[in-house]
Amino acid sequence: MNNTEEVLYEVAGSEVASKNLKLGLWAKAYSESGGKDNLATALYIKYRVEQLKQDLIDSNKIIASLPQATPSKNVLGSLGSFRYWLEQQDAKFKGASEKKINSILEIYRSKP
Repeated sequence: MNNTEEVLYEVAGSEVASKNLKLGLWAKAYSESGGKDNLATALYIKYRVEQLKQDLIDSNKIIASLPQATPSKNVLGSLGSFRYWLEQQDAKFKGASEKKINSILEIYRSKP
């Protein structure tokens, strides 16, 4: 498991711990678990991590579609927005450390 994936699991786990779940996703997990709480929780985490990964992929595609000149204010603004979102998650869930946030941002900064 890489750092990015660990952070995504941490976000999903924090959502479960704080009972701040995505209601539709929880309903799907609960339905597929046959009403078994432990299985529903495991499915929720699995589905939520998949969702968060897709969000990162979509964000990466948007950044990759920007002109390949020197980083523009738009790209840096996108990174700033992403950092702000992660910091909000950190404040909300008190889980993601500054080091983890920076490691994810480095992935985006290193993309051509």
